Amino acid sequence: MPAKPPGLQADDVRDEEEPRILPLSAAGRASLPALLHPLIREAAQAARERSLAPVRITCDVPAGLSLDADPVGLSRVLRGLVDTALAAAAAAPRVREVIVTAVDMTDWIEIEVADSGAGAADAAALAAARSAANAWGGTVLAAPCPEGGMAVTLRLPRRRRHVLAA
Repeated sequence: MPAKPPGLQADDVRDEEEPRILPLSAAGRASLPALLHPLIREAAQAARERSLAPVRITCDVPAGLSLDADPVGLSRVLRGLVDTALAAAAAAPRVREVIVTAVDMTDWIEIEVADSGAGAADAAALAAARSAANAWGGTVLAAPCPEGGMAVTLRLPRRRRHVLAA
């Protein structure tokens, strides 16, 4: 049997209180997976400390996906969205889940944080996300999920556009 690569894999069974990370990013410069993985672990720990109901967290972000954005600012925005999603999902009557995904669309990267909660977005987290997205040349869309809950999609340019003075 071939050796299993290090890191968490799609077939790993995890306690509902622990995040399931798919796949583990390769080492390198500040990438989106390197930013998200610790952020999700910290948010899950904080949710446990606040005694929120257990929530299954899945992060599906391609390894090596990077973005030309302020990593500290992006981390704050994503943490706000993940914290909001965790609180909403913890209050759900049945399925308690948060899914964080990212898709590389050549010029854009879309990061979605979806929850199984009541379907209402936190105004403060959305305002912070919109402000940051506008500053980075991107957009934010919040929409209810068909199966319940809310999805917030952050669409950011892969590379910052530089304007040259005339």
